[in-house]
This record gives sequence, structure tokens and C-alpha cells, in this order.
Amino acid sequence: MPRTWKFAVVQTEDKFTWALTADGRTVYESDDAFDDEASAQAEVESVKKADVRKGKH
Repeated sequence: MPRTWKFAVVQTEDKFTWALTADGRTVYESDDAFDDEASAQAEVESVKKADVRKGKH
């Protein structure tokens, strides 16, 4: 069965960051910290658009 991969904004103690989940479990959580949810969401959109296969991000 194929996995369902999703990016998510996650709130830590006093900051926001982003994570990559597979089937509802966190696979990777970024070390980046943002003061607000909108900034973290903007980073998610940036990461989604990055062409990591060519090393461009």
C-alpha cells in the first residue's frame, strides 16, 4: 500500500516549524523556527516547490 506523504505546520513550545509526515507519523521535523504560523506555512510552500533532485532549493 502506498504511503501518504504530507507537509504540516507544527507548533512547538513557543515557535512554529514544519514537518514531513507519512501515514500520519512524523518522518522529518525541520530545525527551522518561525514566530508565526503564516511564516512556517510559507516555508512549507517553498519546500514543496524546491527541485531537490537537481540540488536547487
